[in-house]
Amino acid sequence: MTTLFFDNNIPIGYCFRLDPQNKKAKIAFNSKSLIYWSKNVKYEFQKFLKGKYSYLKILSIQLNLN
Repeated sequence: MTTLFFDNNIPIGYCFRLDPQNKKAKIAFNSKSLIYWSKNVKYEFQKFLKGKYSYLKILSIQLNLN
């Protein structure tokens, strides 16, 4: 069994279809490998995700999509 250690680009790429790493991230997450990441990667991912959601919320308000 393979072991993978992710940096924050892989979870971000997995969550966003338009991210250039999306296809490779899906392959990595769907593999039968042991997956690890550090607390720092988790923190950076959560910070990035929160920022993206805030941006999308503002954009939807501006476009009257609510």
